[in-house]
Amino acid sequence: MFAIIVDYFLAKFIYSKFNSFFAGILFSLLSGIFSGFIFGLITGLILGDDTYQARAMIGATLHPFVTSIIFIVIYLKNNFKSNTLLSFKQTRSKYWSCHKCGINNYRKDTVCDFCGTPKKINHTNISK
Repeated sequence: MFAIIVDYFLAKFIYSKFNSFFAGILFSLLSGIFSGFIFGLITGLILGDDTYQARAMIGATLHPFVTSIIFIVIYLKNNFKSNTLLSFKQTRSKYWSCHKCGINNYRKDTVCDFCGTPKKINHTNISK
């Protein structure tokens, strides 16, 4: 259990240092191999049996997958939080584009700063 907690913090550290998904996966696999080997070696030596080499090899094969899965979950949680349909909010733009010259103006402006064309008003309540 302690090793999984260490893998979690290792994955969070990797996420904070790498902006690229593939570089993060590669580094989490490599660091998982190293941490799994060290944890297996320490566990075998603490228990005092002669299977520490086997424990180190098992740790080196399992921990890279655990670390990379935790990294993927952290990456997806942080990068796609605002893109879900449940949290989608429509935001108003700070600018409006002039229909004559195409220059962006602040929303509060009523005329274009460049050409002086008045802001186009979209009427939504048009009676028939």
